[in-house]
Amino acid sequence: MTSLQNTIAVIMDCDDTLCDDTTDFVLESLGIAPYKEFWPRVKPKIERGWDPPLAYLDEFIKIAKERTLNIKKEALENIGKNIRFYEGIPECFAEFKGIVNDLSMELSVPIEIEFYVVSSGFEEVIKASSIGNVMKEIFGCTFEYDNEGNLVSPKSIVTFTEKTKFIFAINKGIPGNVLRKNPGSVNYGIHEDSRKIPLKNMIYVGDGPTDIP
Repeated sequence: MTSLQNTIAVIMDCDDTLCDDTTDFVLESLGIAPYKEFWPRVKPKIERGWDPPLAYLDEFIKIAKERTLNIKKEALENIGKNIRFYEGIPECFAEFKGIVNDLSMELSVPIEIEFYVVSSGFEEVIKASSIGNVMKEIFGCTFEYDNEGNLVSPKSIVTFTEKTKFIFAINKGIPGNVLRKNPGSVNYGIHEDSRKIPLKNMIYVGDGPTDIP
């Protein structure tokens, strides 16, 4: 079955693309100095071969335990609500939708535009921000919580090349909740003509080397 393939996907990094570094914002909100206390502890782990996102998530949990912060998911979400984005965000997304809707009417062709975030930042934090309800999906690093809602361990990470997994999930039309429960679903064979959003319909917005893959 051939798909109409009339959807445009704008896929974005978050930190230093849509706003300043969200991890630094989380750290500062918790009273932790990013460049004096936190990142100097992460760098040696990376030099020993740790994957950068896993290194910083592990160190985040350790420093939280050292300071008995007992960070809950709700606390991270509340921090996310205070993230300030660069000028024009999130207002621009409604403008883009309006442009596409006008074009769709002009051409008498059903065209849609969807927005996605693929980030190595904290997924819970970004989802709780002012762009949370604008994005079709937000993919980031996640945590496991205990029965009382306290953060206990990393659950999933988004490495540099891991970002391509989410691009192909979007390409094939695999929802995030399905992908999380069945990561192998991204490898299912789907004919190019039947994929929801072909790669040529994607606009990727990033700020640096971590977005190159």
